[in-house]
Amino acid sequence: MADPGDVLVADLQSGVVRIEPTSNRRTVLAGGIRPVGLAIAPDGALIGVTVGGELVHRIDLTTGAVSTTPVPEIIVQNLEDVVIGPDGVFYAVDGESLFRFDPTTGQVSVLFDRIDCVTGCTNTEVTGLELTGSGEFFATVRTTINSQGGFLLGLDVATHTARFVARVGIPMPNDVVKESDGTLIVAARERVVRVDPATGDQAIVSEGGKLLAPYKIAVSGDGKIYLTELDSAGLIVGGSQVVEIDPATGVQRILARPVSVRGIAVVPGVPAPADCRDGIDNDGDRRVDFARDEGCSSPSDGTEQTLCADGIDNDGDGLVDFGADPGCASVAPDAQEHPQCSDRYDNDGDGLYDHPEDPECLAPHDNTEHSAPRSPGGR
Repeated sequence: MADPGDVLVADLQSGVVRIEPTSNRRTVLAGGIRPVGLAIAPDGALIGVTVGGELVHRIDLTTGAVSTTPVPEIIVQNLEDVVIGPDGVFYAVDGESLFRFDPTTGQVSVLFDRIDCVTGCTNTEVTGLELTGSGEFFATVRTTINSQGGFLLGLDVATHTARFVARVGIPMPNDVVKESDGTLIVAARERVVRVDPATGDQAIVSEGGKLLAPYKIAVSGDGKIYLTELDSAGLIVGGSQVVEIDPATGVQRILARPVSVRGIAVVPGVPAPADCRDGIDNDGDRRVDFARDEGCSSPSDGTEQTLCADGIDNDGDGLVDFGADPGCASVAPDAQEHPQCSDRYDNDGDGLYDHPEDPECLAPHDNTEHSAPRSPGGR
């Protein structure tokens, strides 16, 4: 049902959706539920928590079977994030407090009644939570006062104390996740930042471009960064999106544009090699891998088929490939399902973006911003 490296997102409209990053193929893993937070349990199952925090769903990633545990006494009403400890215990933050829930006993306890900035600031909201291998929790805290920005805090539940980790360079942080070496990745507004949890030193991993409103974040076994984005400013077509970031280069790639996506998790393990670097002629055209196969745009491309002949709805508009998707002018390697005239980029460098701002775009589905006006859909 799900393989190592697959990205799992909580879509309030569809349920839990599985995305294969190398091919962008999307399938509904568990429909009929409305999860907000997602986390991987020690046994490899996916844990999803519904709106309001009153139900915990366990999804078997091998069989797809779903079981539900009610949490009648949980206090979490505005769930922001959830993590699972090595003992299977569930931890969650709801904007101000940290809770512990034992699914075996059903016991709920409050570990931090009020997580506040250790510097004494007020008007705060806890947005993200992570648990490291050493047992320390880290939480992102944003403030409603723009001049104060946001904070990253370390939480010691044994002593009930919090320590300030970082502020500068993290405006409006929404979530935090650990990398394999113990460093932390923070999703903030229009950027992703790497933070040393011991010193607070920061470095920007990626910013701008496709990053508009980063919300929840996860890291795969091969180090790729995945995040969901909410349409907080009316900037994202369809309402939200899922973005992949290469931490080595900062290169961004949109995987999907669900209508209403929230939490995100990645199936543990190292994903299989992408079709464009596996040494196999996957599409049977007697050409193998990048850059010999014209269907490969890069070594990390998940299919040797061209975008307009791969059987995938690459732009998420419900239309697939040449003949059905107006963004596909042909099955040629340079044809694309997501037309340049609605991709939010200045593809021809003239300072104008998309239809109707760029006069070279005759319609939103026009496939190039370059050269003189043509008939819609032509190249």
